[in-house]
Amino acid sequence: MKSYRVEEMADEMVVSYYLANASAPWQAAEKATGKEVQGRKTERFWVRVTDERDGAVSKYAFKIRRPEPPLNTRDRNMASTERQLYQIVK
Repeated sequence: MKSYRVEEMADEMVVSYYLANASAPWQAAEKATGKEVQGRKTERFWVRVTDERDGAVSKYAFKIRRPEPPLNTRDRNMASTERQLYQIVK
């Protein structure tokens, strides 16, 4: 395992930092922040991970989970019917 300095960034300003031991930089970022990460593009809030030994820098952004689309009326009615059937069978 390697030692990494993990910095949460807002644009180019360090907001907070952690030290983490991990096998890969992205694992250090996830371990330190408690959030899933992906490669950074142009996100304003991001994570900079620096290998403490060789100084290699990796940049990541937080993964954003898209919410499930709301059920349409037909789907809601079917879900309700399925619950009723389950209660009858149960």
